[in-house]
Amino acid sequence: MEHLNILIADDTKEKVDALVSLLKDVCNIDANDIDIATNANQCRSFLRGKLYHLLIIDMLLPQFEDSQTKEEDAGARLIEDVFKSHSYIKPIHIIGLTQHKEIFSDLNQRLEDKLWHLILYKQNSTDWSERIKEKVFQILATKTDIENSIINKNKFDIGVICALHDELSSMMDAFPNATWTRTHIDGIPVDLYTTEITTAYAHKLKICALSPCRAGVVPTATLAMSVYNLLKVDVMFMTGYAAGIKRDGMNLGDVVVAKSVQDYASGKIVNSVDASKTYELLKEISQIQANIDIVEKATSVSEEDDMLDDICKFLREKTSERINVRVWVAPTVCGPFVVDSEDAMNEIKKSDRKLSALDMEGFGLYYAAHLLNKKALWLKGICDFGDGKKDDSYHKKSALASGRALYWLIKEFM
Repeated sequence: MEHLNILIADDTKEKVDALVSLLKDVCNIDANDIDIATNANQCRSFLRGKLYHLLIIDMLLPQFEDSQTKEEDAGARLIEDVFKSHSYIKPIHIIGLTQHKEIFSDLNQRLEDKLWHLILYKQNSTDWSERIKEKVFQILATKTDIENSIINKNKFDIGVICALHDELSSMMDAFPNATWTRTHIDGIPVDLYTTEITTAYAHKLKICALSPCRAGVVPTATLAMSVYNLLKVDVMFMTGYAAGIKRDGMNLGDVVVAKSVQDYASGKIVNSVDASKTYELLKEISQIQANIDIVEKATSVSEEDDMLDDICKFLREKTSERINVRVWVAPTVCGPFVVDSEDAMNEIKKSDRKLSALDMEGFGLYYAAHLLNKKALWLKGICDFGDGKKDDSYHKKSALASGRALYWLIKEFM
């Protein structure tokens, strides 16, 4: 069914029935979108309360329901009054109908001067219905083109969200030759940065990037939902820095890709049976898997020596330090606290021996994607190990590394 608000103003039942049949059966217009006025006064009432894409009006229309007389140009005068007054919502298109050949020429000139249309109605002819059908299809096509233009203007292929603005700046800096444009879109509560990238397969992808400028699951989930719904992105990524969970071969500056994220802080707090504690958390492990297709593409980045070499070279250019970067694809964990305690980290990793990183936002992104049946992936650089030796020296390096890894993921595999 096509949706087009149409008002028919005509008091002849046979003609109204023929118009409704044409609109419903031939033009596939939803019957609920068609209103019928049988006099000028009723037509005015409809035009005060609703925008109509098309008004089909008989030129010989009674003023009121019980009027005994009709004036030859009543319909034309009604239209002129509507367009002079601010009390009405002007219809976008107008078609006048008359079955009186003797007044057609005069009325046709009056309507054509205002770019409206007058059609001579003949009960036993199909010419009038063909002309109305053509006009309706033209309006439908124009309406669809406008709607698609609006949708495409604010539609992006990929979204990138970073918890903090310094992470966002590093991510944008990691995209070579990209020109980022700052903009604002209604419904998105923060500024948006946009660019385009041409992939190795010659696909042009529109990318938007933004930050809630606040750490935590709630800001990330809220913003991600807005981006998915309003900007119609196909997949969202998250870059920045996170705490690594030590494993053999892992170093500061390495990038972790979250093949899954679990929430370490969900559960129930109860009185502890352990005399050394007053209470304890009975954990409920909530884990969300990343989309397997995106994970496989990220795994390809981790196995490409040329891409890893480029990330290392890029970091040397930006930091003047020699950093060898490895990309890990592994389970991660998320919670509401900044952790800087070796004992706490040891406790957290008991739930999964393969856990490789901890952050404060990943579960929010993956939960939003899960609810909306969308794709998401976070990849973050290791800036510390949450072991009581936390400092900020690796924040920028880690954010740059994750941003560059994302660039190669999009460039070569999307």
